[in-house]
Amino acid sequence: MYSFKLKRKFYENHEKSDYPSSGDKTPDYDWQKMTNQFVEKVKKKTDNNDYAVDNNYYNTYLKDRYASLKDSNKDLSYLESPEYSDMELFLTVAKELGIEVEVIIFPVNGKWNDYTGVSREMREKTYKKIEDVAKSHGATVLNYGNREYDDYFYLT
Repeated sequence: MYSFKLKRKFYENHEKSDYPSSGDKTPDYDWQKMTNQFVEKVKKKTDNNDYAVDNNYYNTYLKDRYASLKDSNKDLSYLESPEYSDMELFLTVAKELGIEVEVIIFPVNGKWNDYTGVSREMREKTYKKIEDVAKSHGATVLNYGNREYDDYFYLT
């Protein structure tokens, strides 16, 4: 239920625009201009903290607990998780069905993970493990793990 509420809230709070991406109606987008406009919007929505976390999320879930979250995940490991088995099952079935899969590994928020104590080494091992699992099943991988500290990368 919690996950559904977050997804619903996401869709309620984000603009929905019809941007044609193929066919005769595809405009000649000025991608740099669109990116700049989006970054300006994002800056306004993340201006109450140093981590580029959405203001509403920060105020609701992090602000009152901020001090207690320092190094709270220092012993956390992402290397053992049932989700890896789920991923392997999906990739196995996709391969058997002849479906070409492309796995995109998005970076976590480097600044926030540093604050909460998830080491850079742990994060790198995690990106590598996901990449290895995907490639071992014939999937193509785009690994953006090295973009953890790029301002607004995750949001653009």
